[in-house]
Amino acid sequence: MTQSPAITTPAIAPLTSPGTVEEALALLHAGGAGTRAIAGATWIMRGPTRGEPVPARLVALNRIAELQGVEIGAQRARIGAMASHDLMARSLPDAPDLHALARAAGASANPGIRRLATLGGNLCATGFVAADLVPALMCLDARIGIATAEGRRDLDMAEFMALRRGTTPFLVTHATFARSARRSAHARTPARDYPVAIASLALTLDTGGRIATIRLALGAVEADARRWTAFEARAVGKSPDPAAMAALARDLAGGLAPVTALDAPGWYRAQILPALVGRAFGQIVQEG
Repeated sequence: MTQSPAITTPAIAPLTSPGTVEEALALLHAGGAGTRAIAGATWIMRGPTRGEPVPARLVALNRIAELQGVEIGAQRARIGAMASHDLMARSLPDAPDLHALARAAGASANPGIRRLATLGGNLCATGFVAADLVPALMCLDARIGIATAEGRRDLDMAEFMALRRGTTPFLVTHATFARSARRSAHARTPARDYPVAIASLALTLDTGGRIATIRLALGAVEADARRWTAFEARAVGKSPDPAAMAALARDLAGGLAPVTALDAPGWYRAQILPALVGRAFGQIVQEG
């Protein structure tokens, strides 16, 4: 962990646009509970429709160069926190290991939202269980870079999900993940706007065509996105046949705790999930 240099807290206004991560953190600390970071604003500015007031002070991150860009290398990928869904969808090459993330970015919400919504905002919207990027990054074993007053570090997705529920001010700076021979897929329903169930999948096959490694992450089903480890354990060594995998999901769905909300009851999420899992496997089989 590297320690942040000493910085002078700038004056706090209702809306400020710092030029560095350190300046943004200083503003967040000085402003207290009434101060929030703002990226694409697609979640926070609709707070009043959810009964949440717009924060008194907003720290805009759009001027921070460090948070920009999408870099896809042969071995590793790095996506800046301010990269929009639209930029990700246009920047990711057509490669089997990237299909889940490309579909998650390109299918989320609607074109207007995709042009504004960012990676960092999607990761930090704790009340938004239908965030497409979160399960997609989980199935890719992504690591999330964060900055706090104490310094910087990279967290795996489980560590990050725990951190974001806390009260310590932090900023997401980027997400990184390794490129590999895995194949990936992303299925959601409904196909437009905000889904009531998401299945993100990444796997590798052995020489006999059986599942060697697998990551299956669920979104919009339970109160938070997570890996479906019970499914993963049962799927290893089996054929990736979509019908068989849908049947396995049906057998295991009773162990989930689906949420009931205005968009869908819990029983409906559990009922449609097996077909969604089958669709994700179908994408991989179809693409060879």
